[in-house]
Amino acid sequence: MPILVERRVSRLEIALEQLIVSMNKGAEETMRQITALTKDIDTLYETVALHSKNIDRLSETTENTSKALERFIEESRTSSEESRASSKELKLQMKELRERQQSFEEEQQGREEEREKKRLEEEQKRLEEQQKRDEEYKKREEEREKKRLEDEQKRLEDEQKRLEEQQKRLEEQQKRLEEQQKRDEEYKKREEEREKKRLEEEQKRLEEQQKRDEEYKKREEEREKKRLEEEQKRLEEQQKRDEEYKKREEEREKKRLEEEQKRKEREEEWEKKRLEVQQRYAEEKKKKDEEYALAKKQADEEWAKEKRAFNMEMGRISEKQGKFVEDIVYPSMPRIIREDFNENVIFEALRPKKKLPDGRNKEYDVLVETDNYIYLNSTKSDITARDVKRFIKDIAVFYDFFPHYQGKPIIGVVSSLYFDKALITYAERLGFIVLAVGDTIMDVKNSKDFKPRIWKFI
Repeated sequence: MPILVERRVSRLEIALEQLIVSMNKGAEETMRQITALTKDIDTLYETVALHSKNIDRLSETTENTSKALERFIEESRTSSEESRASSKELKLQMKELRERQQSFEEEQQGREEEREKKRLEEEQKRLEEQQKRDEEYKKREEEREKKRLEDEQKRLEDEQKRLEEQQKRLEEQQKRLEEQQKRDEEYKKREEEREKKRLEEEQKRLEEQQKRDEEYKKREEEREKKRLEEEQKRLEEQQKRDEEYKKREEEREKKRLEEEQKRKEREEEWEKKRLEVQQRYAEEKKKKDEEYALAKKQADEEWAKEKRAFNMEMGRISEKQGKFVEDIVYPSMPRIIREDFNENVIFEALRPKKKLPDGRNKEYDVLVETDNYIYLNSTKSDITARDVKRFIKDIAVFYDFFPHYQGKPIIGVVSSLYFDKALITYAERLGFIVLAVGDTIMDVKNSKDFKPRIWKFI
């Protein structure tokens, strides 16, 4: 309610200011008319002054002529009586001229005064009529402003009623939202319990797998132990035979000169047999080693497949819960940048978001800052070539929303659960690092000689 009162007061103040401005405009118009009239009066006075100057000049010329005539009369006094008579006539004519000039000046002055008086009376009447019109205009404007203020008052009251109704609707909506929130919390609890049970079952399955692996290792160790024991026995038997042979050799040494030829033949035969036995033993050992390596390789491949399947399943579960970025991509990005690209990570952010004063806003999935670059990530559960190409526009406007990173170039990273080969080739051609679910949760899927493109917009 205090906010509505403040708004109403501010609107009334604005209306009063508009009324004062309109009144000031009317007063300014009357002042303009008065100044125009004063200018006209000044021009009239200037014309009268010019006429007076002309009259003064005429009087000066008449005086000059009269003086010239008087001089002529004085010079002609010495002349004859005819000249005296003519001088008298000239004097009479001069008097008549002066009288006519004086009467003309009086008549001219009277006519000018009457004209000026009439013009001033007409100007006075015009000003009075203008003043009346201004007063009528002010009254009409005041009545209009009064009506407008009354209408504004009614509109404000209607606005207040509408706001009260809107407040009631908001309260009802708040209640509905609280009920919805309770239902969401109950649903979330049920989902968490289900997820907890599933994780417990997964943990049990992993423990069973670990037990099977341990049993397999134990069986392999027992086999290897038996094989080593058999080998040890064979070596001991061989050693015994060698000792017996040495004894026989010592006994035969006495008869060596006589049976040397026979002994050499027997030794050659024995050596051949020994080599054959040794060769058979080496072949058997090689076969056993190959069988062991093949079994170990198969076990490792099965374990890697199960691990990849587990990672894919975890990615799908996270994607279903809307947390694929938080659970899979965000923890893997800094590790991949450090291990695969030898960059020192300074800062990492999950879903950084910024809104500009003009109304535009932007959100990126993951941002990682290193000493030299800014790594920007776009994650889609089912990514397409259009999504990869659209990411270029997102990179182009990055500095508009985060201008404090203006000096650092950008490297783009796209990630998903799975990438086919054609999409990996397309993303590499655009210069993006490609991440997908692999043996270590998220792996780099680019080729070995790939170099990421460095984006820097000015």
